[in-house]
Amino acid sequence: MPTPADASRRKVPCQELLPLVEEAIRGGATVRITATGNSMLPFIGHGDAVELQPLGRAPLRRGDVVLARVAQGAYVLHRVVKARGTVVTLKGDALSNCDPPLPADGVVARAVCAVRGDLAIPLGTAPHRLLALALGRLLPLLPRRFRPGLRASNLLFRLAGGLRRR
Repeated sequence: MPTPADASRRKVPCQELLPLVEEAIRGGATVRITATGNSMLPFIGHGDAVELQPLGRAPLRRGDVVLARVAQGAYVLHRVVKARGTVVTLKGDALSNCDPPLPADGVVARAVCAVRGDLAIPLGTAPHRLLALALGRLLPLLPRRFRPGLRASNLLFRLAGGLRRR
Protein backbone atom coordinates (compact mmCIF):
# COMPACT_ATOMS: atom_id res chain seq x y z
CA MET A 1 0.00 0.00 0.00
CA PRO A 2 1.47 3.43 -0.95
CA THR A 3 2.59 5.64 1.91
CA PRO A 4 2.03 9.42 1.97
CA ALA A 5 5.73 9.85 1.10
CA ASP A 6 5.28 7.66 -2.00
CA ALA A 7 2.31 9.76 -3.10
CA SER A 8 4.39 12.94 -2.94
CA ARG A 9 7.17 11.38 -5.05
CA ARG A 10 5.63 10.01 -8.21
CA LYS A 11 7.02 10.10 -11.73
CA VAL A 12 5.33 12.60 -14.01
CA PRO A 13 6.12 12.68 -17.75
CA CYS A 14 8.15 15.74 -18.79
CA GLN A 15 5.53 16.92 -21.27
CA GLU A 16 3.06 17.18 -18.35
CA LEU A 17 5.42 18.45 -15.66
CA LEU A 18 7.56 21.07 -17.39
CA PRO A 19 4.71 23.42 -18.36
CA LEU A 20 3.75 23.43 -14.65
CA VAL A 21 7.39 24.04 -13.69
CA GLU A 22 7.51 26.92 -16.19
CA GLU A 23 4.36 28.43 -14.69
CA ALA A 24 5.75 28.16 -11.13
CA ILE A 25 9.08 29.72 -12.13
CA ARG A 26 7.42 32.57 -13.99
CA GLY A 27 5.48 33.13 -10.76
CA GLY A 28 8.78 33.57 -8.88
CA ALA A 29 9.25 30.08 -7.40
CA THR A 30 12.51 28.14 -7.17
CA VAL A 31 11.98 24.58 -8.39
CA ARG A 32 14.06 21.40 -8.19
CA ILE A 33 13.70 18.87 -11.02
CA THR A 34 15.40 15.58 -11.88
CA ALA A 35 17.41 15.69 -15.10
CA THR A 36 16.81 13.08 -17.78
CA GLY A 37 19.37 12.18 -20.43
CA ASN A 38 23.11 12.73 -20.53
CA SER A 39 23.52 15.64 -22.97
CA MET A 40 24.96 17.78 -20.15
CA LEU A 41 27.62 15.35 -18.89
CA PRO A 42 29.99 15.73 -17.14
CA PHE A 43 28.25 18.36 -14.99
CA ILE A 44 24.63 17.18 -15.13
CA GLY A 45 23.72 13.55 -15.73
CA HIS A 46 20.58 11.45 -15.86
CA GLY A 47 19.02 11.39 -12.40
CA ASP A 48 20.85 14.44 -11.02
CA ALA A 49 18.70 17.00 -9.23
CA VAL A 50 18.84 20.50 -10.71
CA GLU A 51 17.67 23.64 -8.92
CA LEU A 52 16.03 26.20 -11.22
CA GLN A 53 15.39 29.86 -10.43
CA PRO A 54 13.61 32.64 -12.28
CA LEU A 55 15.84 34.63 -14.63
CA GLY A 56 15.22 37.90 -12.81
CA ARG A 57 16.85 41.01 -14.20
CA ALA A 58 20.31 39.50 -14.70
CA PRO A 59 21.09 39.06 -18.41
CA LEU A 60 21.79 35.62 -19.83
CA ARG A 61 25.53 35.01 -19.95
CA ARG A 62 27.61 32.67 -22.01
CA GLY A 63 28.07 29.57 -19.89
CA ASP A 64 24.76 29.80 -18.00
CA VAL A 65 22.78 26.55 -17.81
CA VAL A 66 19.13 27.22 -18.61
CA LEU A 67 15.82 25.45 -19.02
CA ALA A 68 14.36 26.47 -22.38
CA ARG A 69 11.20 25.73 -24.32
CA VAL A 70 12.45 24.73 -27.77
CA ALA A 71 9.27 23.44 -29.44
CA GLN A 72 5.68 22.69 -28.58
CA GLY A 73 5.91 20.70 -25.38
CA ALA A 74 9.68 20.14 -25.65
CA TYR A 75 12.19 21.55 -23.18
CA VAL A 76 15.97 21.26 -22.86
CA LEU A 77 18.38 21.94 -20.03
CA HIS A 78 21.44 23.19 -21.96
CA ARG A 79 24.22 25.74 -21.73
CA VAL A 80 24.11 29.20 -23.33
CA VAL A 81 26.88 29.48 -25.94
CA LYS A 82 25.67 32.75 -27.43
CA ALA A 83 23.18 35.37 -26.27
CA ARG A 84 22.72 38.32 -28.62
CA GLY A 85 19.73 40.60 -28.36
CA THR A 86 16.56 38.55 -28.61
CA VAL A 87 18.24 35.33 -29.83
CA VAL A 88 19.94 32.63 -27.76
CA THR A 89 21.98 29.62 -28.90
CA LEU A 90 22.25 26.61 -26.58
CA LYS A 91 24.34 23.43 -26.56
CA GLY A 92 24.50 20.32 -24.42
CA ASP A 93 27.97 19.92 -22.90
CA ALA A 94 28.32 16.35 -24.25
CA LEU A 95 26.98 17.19 -27.72
CA SER A 96 28.98 18.10 -30.80
CA ASN A 97 26.51 20.58 -32.28
CA CYS A 98 24.59 23.57 -31.00
CA ASP A 99 20.80 23.60 -30.84
CA PRO A 100 19.07 25.82 -33.41
CA PRO A 101 18.90 29.46 -32.23
CA LEU A 102 15.73 30.32 -30.33
CA PRO A 103 14.02 33.48 -29.14
CA ALA A 104 15.34 34.59 -25.74
CA ASP A 105 11.81 34.57 -24.34
CA GLY A 106 11.90 30.77 -24.75
CA VAL A 107 14.35 30.61 -21.86
CA VAL A 108 12.31 29.71 -18.78
CA ALA A 109 14.82 29.52 -15.91
CA ARG A 110 18.46 29.56 -14.90
CA ALA A 111 19.93 26.41 -13.31
CA VAL A 112 21.85 27.43 -10.20
CA CYS A 113 22.84 24.11 -8.67
CA ALA A 114 23.21 20.43 -9.62
CA VAL A 115 23.13 17.69 -6.98
CA ARG A 116 24.57 14.21 -7.45
CA GLY A 117 24.44 12.00 -4.38
CA ASP A 118 25.79 13.99 -1.45
CA LEU A 119 27.63 16.50 -3.64
CA ALA A 120 26.32 19.79 -4.97
CA ILE A 121 27.91 22.10 -7.51
CA PRO A 122 26.86 25.70 -8.03
CA LEU A 123 26.38 26.15 -11.77
CA GLY A 124 26.50 29.93 -11.97
CA THR A 125 30.03 30.58 -10.73
CA ALA A 126 32.62 32.01 -13.11
CA PRO A 127 35.07 29.07 -12.65
CA HIS A 128 32.33 26.57 -13.44
CA ARG A 129 31.19 28.45 -16.54
CA LEU A 130 34.76 28.74 -17.86
CA LEU A 131 35.58 25.06 -17.20
CA ALA A 132 32.32 23.94 -18.80
CA LEU A 133 32.82 26.10 -21.89
CA ALA A 134 36.40 24.79 -22.29
CA LEU A 135 35.25 21.18 -21.94
CA GLY A 136 32.40 21.90 -24.34
CA ARG A 137 34.98 22.71 -27.01
CA LEU A 138 37.31 19.82 -26.14
CA LEU A 139 34.96 16.85 -25.60
CA PRO A 140 33.38 16.82 -29.09
CA LEU A 141 36.88 16.56 -30.59
CA LEU A 142 37.52 13.27 -28.80
CA PRO A 143 36.41 9.98 -30.35
CA ARG A 144 33.22 8.82 -28.59
CA ARG A 145 35.00 5.91 -26.86
CA PHE A 146 37.40 8.37 -25.15
CA ARG A 147 34.72 10.75 -23.88
CA PRO A 148 34.17 10.67 -20.13
CA GLY A 149 31.50 8.28 -18.96
CA LEU A 150 29.64 8.60 -15.70
CA ARG A 151 32.62 7.56 -13.56
CA ALA A 152 34.92 10.18 -15.12
CA SER A 153 32.12 12.74 -14.98
CA ASN A 154 31.84 12.11 -11.23
CA LEU A 155 35.54 13.01 -10.90
CA LEU A 156 35.09 16.19 -12.95
CA PHE A 157 31.99 16.97 -10.91
CA ARG A 158 34.09 16.77 -7.71
CA LEU A 159 36.94 18.85 -9.18
CA ALA A 160 34.76 21.66 -10.52
CA GLY A 161 35.28 24.28 -7.80
CA GLY A 162 32.79 25.27 -5.18
CA LEU A 163 31.55 21.81 -4.24
CA ARG A 164 29.93 21.44 -0.88
CA ARG A 165 28.85 18.35 1.00
CA ARG A 166 25.14 18.25 1.64
